[in-house]
Amino acid sequence: MKMTASEAAEILRSHNAWRRDSDDEPHVQTNPRRLGVAIDMAAAALEREAKRVRAVATEAARNED
Repeated sequence: MKMTASEAAEILRSHNAWRRDSDDEPHVQTNPRRLGVAIDMAAAALEREAKRVRAVATEAARNED
């Protein structure tokens, strides 16, 4: 299933609003397959960002010496 990062973010926000039973507007439970893809995309993005931050921190530490 193809999904953009923006779609994944919207699915996660919508699901969280449904889970919290937000009174602002009615929400429908997210399709479990779409939710799974959105979670996988978010987790992969977080892992990429953590790797990037570690690389920057390592490079900065090397440059201090």
